[in-house]
Amino acid sequence: MTPDEYVERLNEISNKKYKILQEMLVTTKEQTTFINEDNMDKLEKLVAKKQEKIDTINKLDEEFNVYFQRFKQVLGIKNLAELKNPNIKGVK
Repeated sequence: MTPDEYVERLNEISNKKYKILQEMLVTTKEQTTFINEDNMDKLEKLVAKKQEKIDTINKLDEEFNVYFQRFKQVLGIKNLAELKNPNIKGVK
């Protein structure tokens, strides 16, 4: 893969994670409602739903890390601070 392709993939993973985090925020607000209503059945379902999202995020984080390590390896750097004047599409 080229550096541009790695950045594109990293951005895709980040966008997926952001979307799931937004969904989790909604779920958290719903949990508050069910706690206030003392509706434990619905609360338990939301907790399970939220755990699934957390598991998905963990997988995305692992995938991100793999692509990020490969990206740095292709560029021959150890960290992004070493990347001077990047001319790679999508880096910003």
